[in-house]
Amino acid sequence: MPPVEDLRLLGEFRDDHLEAMTAVFFSIVGMPFSRLALSARQKNAHTIVEKLRLPPHIALSRMQDIGGVRVIVSDRLIQRDAAEQITTAFPGARITDRNAEPQAGYRALHVVVRTHEKQIEVQVRTALQNRWAQAFERLGDHWGRQIRRGQPPDDPSRVTIVGGAELTRDDVVNYMRSDVSSEIAEAEQHQLHLLSLQRRLL
Repeated sequence: MPPVEDLRLLGEFRDDHLEAMTAVFFSIVGMPFSRLALSARQKNAHTIVEKLRLPPHIALSRMQDIGGVRVIVSDRLIQRDAAEQITTAFPGARITDRNAEPQAGYRALHVVVRTHEKQIEVQVRTALQNRWAQAFERLGDHWGRQIRRGQPPDDPSRVTIVGGAELTRDDVVNYMRSDVSSEIAEAEQHQLHLLSLQRRLL
């Protein structure tokens, strides 16, 4: 556990991102694309400390998701439109395409913007990507948060029952990372082609 004074300073550092995070949130509220949900959140102190301790080590000042905004949209076409509008509103914004390069099965578009001299990360997820991410995060809460970094779960050979079948924790995590994530991506890619065609015909 970090010293009390370090935690106090960390709290002040987190609070310094509130104004920037609020500005990004309300900027997105005014953008003309449909969304299913929009929320803002600060990374909690425990998660920040955990991230600082793990390789690859990163300086706190370079951490780009102290403050974050999450946008949930219906499909990949709107997801792409949303990311483009956000980058237009915040010149110099950078997009990380987790659809093309998933991280331990996680897929989304992340847009890192800079405003009020702070970096804010905007996660743009489809509804299916968000359901996958929420399920995997809950799995990590029970079996070890390291699974989100591609590592094995706690007690990986322990057997659990899924749909009446006996599977190890490792089997379940790998199935989520590979099969379920890939099946969602494939279905959404087909949907994207259809929506793009429909848009061109209108």
